[in-house]
Amino acid sequence: MTDKVNSQLDYSGLIHFFENSIAQSFRNLNPDEPGLLSLEKKLNETGQFFFILDVIQLTGIFYSKGAYNFFGVKSGQMNPAVVYTAIHPDDVKRFNNARSKLIKLGMEVFNKPVGKTYLSSNFRVKNSKGQYVDLLFQDYICVAGPPVNRAFLIQLHTNITGMIHNRNGYHFYVGPDQSYFRYPDKDYLRIGYFFTKREWEIIKYIAAGLDSDQIAENLFLSIHTINRHRQNILKKTGKRSTHDLVIDFQEKGLI
Repeated sequence: MTDKVNSQLDYSGLIHFFENSIAQSFRNLNPDEPGLLSLEKKLNETGQFFFILDVIQLTGIFYSKGAYNFFGVKSGQMNPAVVYTAIHPDDVKRFNNARSKLIKLGMEVFNKPVGKTYLSSNFRVKNSKGQYVDLLFQDYICVAGPPVNRAFLIQLHTNITGMIHNRNGYHFYVGPDQSYFRYPDKDYLRIGYFFTKREWEIIKYIAAGLDSDQIAENLFLSIHTINRHRQNILKKTGKRSTHDLVIDFQEKGLI
């Protein structure tokens, strides 16, 4: 990989811009400031764009030029509702859960404070051409200090269409490790929950309240096979029981 590509994929410029601007609560942010224009140029080369939001209220503060281009809206017309209406219908429930998780994380960071927190996941989103693309949302949450204490996030979006082939699950990360706020590669996108088609069928049956006997009857499989799949599912997720798994997946909007 060349130095040029490395410079394009390095998030340090974005982090530097965010942390410098947050001290002023993003007041008087000038989109034509040379440093911001340089950042926009690099993100445009990698097909990325970003938002700055008030986490708790989920109100928009700043949108990069790439955001307007992706959604096909005019300057001044961008807001969180534009994103919400562009989410694929099958991903709306999971997206709503992610929004709730963001607000909760914002409150935790604001009230403790616990420092910086990161969250990322992917959703199918309609672009300005009316096409659904797989868009990675990467959130970096922290608090601006006095005189105005507020929790902010910078949300970076990356088109990862074609990088995730398994639709039986989703990329998902939440935690304090800044190393997860980086340009996505295949290893990064494997973080989360991914299952075979059969495992995903069984998970949905479990969530519907069916036991192994009933699932085996529905899928025309032996109880032994169903139980083996259940064990593999628990091993993949690190859960002690399918009950814990179902609750966790419902909170994340996966089922």
